[in-house]
Amino acid sequence: FPTMPIIEQILVAGGAGFVGQNLVRELLRRYPNTQITVIDNGNHTTANLLPVEANRCVWYRRDIRRRKDIEGLFEATSFDIVINLAAHSGVVDSINDPNANFEVNVVGNFNLLDLARTNNVQRYLFSSTGGAIIGDGKPPLTEDMEANPLSPYGVSKLVGELYASIFDRCYDMNTCCLRFSNVYGEYSAHKQNLIPMFIKSALEGTQANLFGNGAQERDFIYVGDLVEGICRVLECESDGVLQLATGRHTSVNNLVTILGDLLPEEYILNWEHQPARLGEVYQTWCDNTKSVSLLGNYVSTSLVEGLRQTIDWYIQHHCPEEAD
Repeated sequence: FPTMPIIEQILVAGGAGFVGQNLVRELLRRYPNTQITVIDNGNHTTANLLPVEANRCVWYRRDIRRRKDIEGLFEATSFDIVINLAAHSGVVDSINDPNANFEVNVVGNFNLLDLARTNNVQRYLFSSTGGAIIGDGKPPLTEDMEANPLSPYGVSKLVGELYASIFDRCYDMNTCCLRFSNVYGEYSAHKQNLIPMFIKSALEGTQANLFGNGAQERDFIYVGDLVEGICRVLECESDGVLQLATGRHTSVNNLVTILGDLLPEEYILNWEHQPARLGEVYQTWCDNTKSVSLLGNYVSTSLVEGLRQTIDWYIQHHCPEEAD
């Protein structure tokens, strides 16, 4: 794959979050001459694991919702690329608190995008989502399917994509919206989705909740493969919308069975079914043909191997008494 052009400065918003922790580590390893600047409010315990190095990676605890808090960083540093991973994520959370979702995902993203514009940043990557934007569209999802969001979260990500597209057209910026499928892996202990919650409940000896009947299907991508896809986007001139996904679907029931088989015998999965939650899509998985044709095959980790590595990380790092 072609070598990335010389990039001196990358800004990663949300760089102390789940995907951000993994991406920053890979950027430091992959691009030894690049300076990484992280903006993150650090409002979760996993953030403290960020590998801050005085001469390679610096972390500013700032809130992207407040433009005045971050505009000085753009004025002080000539960023080549801005990657926005910061988000108020989750369908259920967005229904419970649509204002917080709007402030982070719409206002915060606009602040970053507009500061990138006014400070001559040439490339802007926006972390988006396929399932929440497309809604009940018949899978496999493709980039050109009609949007039909079922939650404030889906609406906020669609608005972010539209702004990125308009800035690309009006201001000669290269913007790329990356629709992540269901991501899992290391550094996700603060997340409230199924895989982290089930693993933590097993380690803690508590009961987990499975919402719905378990027949719902998702496209689960290991975070290492997702990060590989993001890095390949940095190394090419792609813009517009790209789905980063495995192109395969797995039922929640099958996923739980695999987790139970992989957990050491001293950790037992215990759960009960709960009613399906409002706004969640029942069947959703992605066609990754477009992204693979542009980036090459960035997916190299099977679901079993990815879950094994995830469980190993949780056993080493998760403290049952930790408050997430």
